[in-house]
Amino acid sequence: MIPAFYIQLDEFPLTSNGKVDRRRLPDPDGAWTGAGVEYVAPRTRTEEDLILIWKDILGRENHRCKR
Repeated sequence: MIPAFYIQLDEFPLTSNGKVDRRRLPDPDGAWTGAGVEYVAPRTRTEEDLILIWKDILGRENHRCKR
């Protein structure tokens, strides 16, 4: 299985036993807001080509990452 998207965390919330506290993990449905992520337009022809390749692979129209 491949996740639909990833959520970057500074650290995992842990239980008192040192295990990951899954109940305190962020809700993945509302996780991607784009906050803190600045869009950078392609700067070279190679970057533009890579965008076209990834758009085709991911089946996305917009080159920005959105859920």
